Amino acid sequence: MKKLLLLALMGSVASATFAQQTKPLSVRDELKTNEPYDFGTTRPVNNATESTSTLWSQNFTAPVTGVSIVRGSGGAGSTPWQIVSTQPGNLSSQGFPAIASGSGAPFALINSDSFANGTQDDYLVVKVGTSLSAATGVVLSWQQYFRRFQETHKVEVSNDSTTWTTVYNSSISIPVNTTIANPTTVSVNISSVAAGQANVWIRFHYVGAWDWFWAVDNIALVEPPANDLILEDYAVGFQDLLGFYGQFPVSQLNDSLSTSAAVYNFGRNTQTTARLNTRITRGSTTLFNNNSANFTILSNARDTVSSTANFPMEGLTIGAHNLIIDMRMDSVDANPNDDSVSLPFAVTDSIFGAITTSATRSTTLGTSSFTGNADGFIAAGLFEISNVDTITAIRVRLGSTSVAGGIITAAVRDTNGLANAEYANAFSFAPLISSQDYTLTAADITAGFVDIDIPRTLFGTPQDLILQPGAYYASAELISNNGASHIRIIDDLTYDKFIQPYQSIIFLPTPPGAAARWYTNGTAIGVSAVLGDTRRLGLSVNEFNNNVAMKRVYPNPAKDEVNVSYQLNKASEVIITIRDIAGRTVMQSNEGFQFEGAQKATLTLAGLNSGMYFVELNAGGAIAQQKLIISK
Repeated sequence: MKKLLLLALMGSVASATFAQQTKPLSVRDELKTNEPYDFGTTRPVNNATESTSTLWSQNFTAPVTGVSIVRGSGGAGSTPWQIVSTQPGNLSSQGFPAIASGSGAPFALINSDSFANGTQDDYLVVKVGTSLSAATGVVLSWQQYFRRFQETHKVEVSNDSTTWTTVYNSSISIPVNTTIANPTTVSVNISSVAAGQANVWIRFHYVGAWDWFWAVDNIALVEPPANDLILEDYAVGFQDLLGFYGQFPVSQLNDSLSTSAAVYNFGRNTQTTARLNTRITRGSTTLFNNNSANFTILSNARDTVSSTANFPMEGLTIGAHNLIIDMRMDSVDANPNDDSVSLPFAVTDSIFGAITTSATRSTTLGTSSFTGNADGFIAAGLFEISNVDTITAIRVRLGSTSVAGGIITAAVRDTNGLANAEYANAFSFAPLISSQDYTLTAADITAGFVDIDIPRTLFGTPQDLILQPGAYYASAELISNNGASHIRIIDDLTYDKFIQPYQSIIFLPTPPGAAARWYTNGTAIGVSAVLGDTRRLGLSVNEFNNNVAMKRVYPNPAKDEVNVSYQLNKASEVIITIRDIAGRTVMQSNEGFQFEGAQKATLTLAGLNSGMYFVELNAGGAIAQQKLIISK
């Protein structure tokens, strides 16, 4: 990769709230790599193919009429729009093929990557070769292919060649450093400008400066369908959590989920029964099904709508789930493919992170991404716990081009350390607890991930692995041995429509022209927490299999009583002890002989003062422990 736009991470970051402010910082000399640029299909404005009739089209096949190229204010030294039949060498050599439009070559292209100085502000102007005086509705469609850096791709329409209306802007719908599908078909309802007009002009307006390119083909005007609702945007919210996660550990399922959506009526007809449907499914079983109240939306109009009930996640079992957000109406939708989105997420035994178990779209970033940052690059992913839990490892999802011999140091960082005056310094945002240096192996790369243990003692110093409720970052510092063993980490783009920018951050020790600091970058970085896995706390596998895993101590903080939830893998005598911070026994309960399986004990806290304690569970000699806060 060559170019990257980052956002400097600023603002107060607390364990319960983020005050997020960002400013752009252009890092223009990211290294090119041999990794493919195919980031998957971006969601177009509409991928409609159900027109009732074609009013006019232009595919640049000779003889080409009604097409003109207009240079803007920044044209000196740059390449204007061209009609070409092959992709220029500077683009094809970097893995970008020609646009795969239905009509094939030739196509229109503007190439910003062919020069490193000056700016472009250029237009491809197309005069519609037929009158639209009798048209009551008009949809503009075209096929396009581009990779976006900082440039903008605008499509503008006019009925007098003087006043122009912007109907498409890539900077609104396409994230930076994204390659759209080849080709992407975009359809926009332009009835308000073009319907009933004798003359119509369309122009493709490119503004860039040593950015990438824009290829356009198969421009057409068609009649809009009668009924077509489009889910243009969506969001997922929680009562307490700061973001949405692809993997939730079963021990932390205490929140409830809600959805909202932006809907566009692309069809000719007013819809009076539009509604938002939200479903949670596991396989063929529907766990939640909520319809909003019906609402009316006019043709070529937009509106927003939210679910009318929250879905409580507590009680979900381990396994793959789907969140489905769906726009519905009583009429038959002409293009149901753009009505809904399905978002996969998983309930796990221990993994907590934004990345999904199987990303629908992903890229990678790491030590080869930025010049001068081959050693000391840090990637970090947010995770939030509502119950006291034990951090036992950090899982790092690896890109296939990682090289064995690179070194990773995993750590947990408290979000309280990322404060206004300190965000530029990695050491002020220091780890709470850390792993030893881990040398990456070929087997790790083949597996696609590595779990790096967080030890209870690091270089002779004890580490407290018990985390109190709050927001933390799981981080991985990467050392490539000065570029000899580059490490790339998966960046999941599945949730790019709504995931928060602070859920993935990176640290660049020597960014070009700037001080070392933290930046927001990526979407769901492949660095996740591994919680509550007793096998990593110094017990052997056999000991764990024959004994106990403490799952949850709740409520925490507690007042009058506390519940202790645990799993026995072997029938055992169970003793629960509460100790104060000095290690003295303040309460003990002999639960007697219990059979294997899920168990729960309830302890009365009468006589214990407010403060911090430790709940210790002994099952046949195997011991698990969690912190407990008593607040009276």
